[in-house]
Amino acid sequence: QNLDFITQHAVASTKKEPAEVSMSILLALKESLSFFDDINDKNWMLLKERFQKTQPNYDTNLKQFERHSRYPNYFWANNWEPEFTCPHEIRLGKLGDGGKWICDPHRIGERVANNNECIVYSVGSNGHFEFEKEVRRVASQNCKIHTFDIKSEGRHKVFADEAIKANSTFHHIGIGSKKQATEGSVFKTFGQIFKMLGHENKVIEILKMDVEGGEWENYKDWIEDWKKSGVVVRQFLLELHNARYPYCREIFDDLRNAGFVIFHKEANYLGNANSVEMAWIQLDKKFQTIEVL
Repeated sequence: QNLDFITQHAVASTKKEPAEVSMSILLALKESLSFFDDINDKNWMLLKERFQKTQPNYDTNLKQFERHSRYPNYFWANNWEPEFTCPHEIRLGKLGDGGKWICDPHRIGERVANNNECIVYSVGSNGHFEFEKEVRRVASQNCKIHTFDIKSEGRHKVFADEAIKANSTFHHIGIGSKKQATEGSVFKTFGQIFKMLGHENKVIEILKMDVEGGEWENYKDWIEDWKKSGVVVRQFLLELHNARYPYCREIFDDLRNAGFVIFHKEANYLGNANSVEMAWIQLDKKFQTIEVL
């Protein structure tokens, strides 16, 4: 419902005055949920065609697909590549493990300047806050950043104190499944967190997650909670650990069906490339189809 609202009001939410909105950019404006306000129809159609030409974006020999999933570094080298390009993407955070590729962060700053809210979630920081600092420096100083971790301290540091230095709010909470999120548990579902923070029916500009393998059995609950809570996750940055079958195919199918397209992929070489950093951006589902203008 919130996704439809954003699509219908895409022009109204652009920083440009109505008279300045050229008809030549309305397709990108609408199908990007008002994120891209300067890509003309011709170039947007090229992006749509690029997405189509990339499909199928995995090995369709399912027996071979399953066999390769037992060897994650080989599997990730042969399945799923970026199918969308962000013109001004940039890597934020520390070099090596922990940094993340972000799609056009300057657009977030422009949206904030146009009185749009900027909410960022960082899940699984392990006491590192370079990413949070970089988001505020590069995207907008007005982004409200929430950091979540099942650990509250480590390396002689209290994570809540470190979060304050990064202008982030720390929550001693892990993102868990409905079964894990029982009373008194350190785990909560996204639905519970959205309600607790008043983020239902909001846009989360960036959701960064590293849950050390917990993604495989829990991601379906995440997507369900986003939809039920009316939350639009604009950019979803997730480290995938190893390649658990059949989840390693289903997660991509389910995210694509929810409107997410891949804009970056980076192997984690510290783990012998057995893990991979994936970055998706959510667009209107119509982006995945070709229509005659």
